[in-house]
Amino acid sequence: MDELLAARSAVVRLQDALLKRISQRWDHHGLTLAQIRLFIALRHEGSIGMNELAHSLGIGAPTTSALVDSMVKKGWVDRREDAADRRRTLVQLTEEGEALSTHRPGQRGRFTQWFQSLSAEELAATVAVIDKLTELMGAEKEDS
Repeated sequence: MDELLAARSAVVRLQDALLKRISQRWDHHGLTLAQIRLFIALRHEGSIGMNELAHSLGIGAPTTSALVDSMVKKGWVDRREDAADRRRTLVQLTEEGEALSTHRPGQRGRFTQWFQSLSAEELAATVAVIDKLTELMGAEKEDS
């Protein structure tokens, strides 16, 4: 049981450290964590339907709509009707949003530095654990 508590504590510390790092990186743009998550989702997914975006973010459709509206007003996100299904609304980053979402000064270099400080065995174990946890989280999400 102590090992499980230590593992949970380690994951919480890692989550806090990552959220702090992400917030610091985006802070000068005045973005909320929800907006940052939307940027990351759109950067990863490209053009996506509102319902799929809400599901991806783990929030309701009304909250997603309000979030998208706020980002449309800032010129970072574009909302348009799906040509194949007019009942469906697609969301994507604008050119300005793309530029903002890809502007990550030094971020890749930091991750590279951190990972290079690990031994080959530590790096392989880290990747294996992250992959397994991601797999378990995905299965959990599908079950709920």
